[in-house]
Amino acid sequence: MTARQFKAIRRRLGLSQRALAEKLGLHPNSVARLERGEMTITTLVANFVTLLAETTQTRGKTDS
Repeated sequence: MTARQFKAIRRRLGLSQRALAEKLGLHPNSVARLERGEMTITTLVANFVTLLAETTQTRGKTDS
């Protein structure tokens, strides 16, 4: 996952960097650094964010 993809998913989820950081168990500065490409996005973080996005998308469809 690229930094650009990571940031796009966060925005699509409607989460602030702080809110996503809390869900990931990271410091908000780490999320900012991930989005700028200053830190490597681990497979674990990429998978978690992807799953979160898929789960949120699925919920939106079934709640309508």
